[in-house]
Amino acid sequence: MTNGAMRFLNYPMKTLIKSSRAAFTMMGGMLIGRKRYPKEDYWMVGMLVLGLGFFIHADLFSNDAVFHPIGLAMLTVSLVCDGAVANYSELVMIQYKISQDEFQSSIYSISFIAMLCATIASGELKEAFSAFFLQHGTIADIQNASSLSSSSFTWTIEKKIAVLIVFTMMGLCGSSCAGAITKKFGALSMSITSTTRKAFTLFISFVAFKGNKCTG
Repeated sequence: MTNGAMRFLNYPMKTLIKSSRAAFTMMGGMLIGRKRYPKEDYWMVGMLVLGLGFFIHADLFSNDAVFHPIGLAMLTVSLVCDGAVANYSELVMIQYKISQDEFQSSIYSISFIAMLCATIASGELKEAFSAFFLQHGTIADIQNASSLSSSSFTWTIEKKIAVLIVFTMMGLCGSSCAGAITKKFGALSMSITSTTRKAFTLFISFVAFKGNKCTG
């Protein structure tokens, strides 16, 4: 749902909305784990959501914003699922005394099978495999291949594979750390840590991608 929402939202907007994950995790903890949090946690999450609301309200009236209600709805569904999964993950790891890596491995194996079946059924797997592993360049380069020479491609097959390996290893390391935080400190602490990471991601996106602008 999060990746699909990128068709309707730009990256900074998606990151802002996803940063409200702590609120959904807190609600999930109250409903699923029957938790009660300190007053400071309620204030902290409330201020976080309020700040995000100001950002989103400003972007609604900005010409640079890429915002659509469908994208917002998809991200809301994603956040509800995130909140539920985070709290159930904490309960399962503590109740059955399993490590975060064992738990993540089980979850990712199920997700891999589900995504594999979905991409095969939609025909996206064959198309993506061909574009990524068999041809130089990005999707835009491949679509405009007739007007480009092979030397003009900045992304070779080898470079794309190398980036895929690095991205995968960093993702697995991050997931293992997130699982360890969830097990030791709780789902809400992990969500707040993830929100801090998203803030750095947002700032970096403004630097790396010149098309992303902060609403004035």
